[in-house]
Amino acid sequence: MDGEANAALIGFLAKLFGIPKRLVSLEHGDAGRQKRFFLPGITQETAEKVLLTAYPKAAKGKENM
Repeated sequence: MDGEANAALIGFLAKLFGIPKRLVSLEHGDAGRQKRFFLPGITQETAEKVLLTAYPKAAKGKENM
């Protein structure tokens, strides 16, 4: 059971960003609710585009930042 949610998140992010799972690493938050992942070759700009394309409703929250 330990690590199943993290493994699922790694798989989800790898698929979403089109990179191999073995390249996605959890850098912070292994046991916490807030997590930070490293996705090599993915810039912040690219990450925002991919996430906002996949989840357009999230753009509403970004306007208030």
